[in-house]
Amino acid sequence: MYHHAVHRLAEDGWRGYEISNWAQPGHESRHNLSYWRRLPYEAVGPGAHAFDGSRRRWNAAHLGRYIAALAPPTGGQPTLPPGGHETIDAATAAAEAAILGLRLDSGLPRSAAIEPPLGDVFGWALAAELLTISDADRIVLTIRGRLLSNELFARLV
Repeated sequence: MYHHAVHRLAEDGWRGYEISNWAQPGHESRHNLSYWRRLPYEAVGPGAHAFDGSRRRWNAAHLGRYIAALAPPTGGQPTLPPGGHETIDAATAAAEAAILGLRLDSGLPRSAAIEPPLGDVFGWALAAELLTISDADRIVLTIRGRLLSNELFARLV
């Protein structure tokens, strides 16, 4: 069905700009592209997540505790909502950049084929027909690669 969708949508001018997203040119989701490009985003609301490029934060999902932190019922000083955070190390950042970049039809620069983590599995993924080099000299997932991307992504982490 995915093969059919890719070809049928392309016939009607839709671009599969991301593994699971198609759009008419100029109508791609800027919101989602921010995630795939590892751009900063802020957490607003219970259960929301934030990312600043090196640290990920999240708010607890419980609405009552979220509101109580921002507007204490006793009139106390507001605080940040409860939640958590994690710092992204260099190896994790590299794996995320490779995985998220490959989700996009623009892929990664060809130089990524020799850099970890993709460089470590590039030959395997190319031989397995999961990756190809585009006319723009970029590493991109093939349709087969989109279908089996989790196998490749698991090898990158």
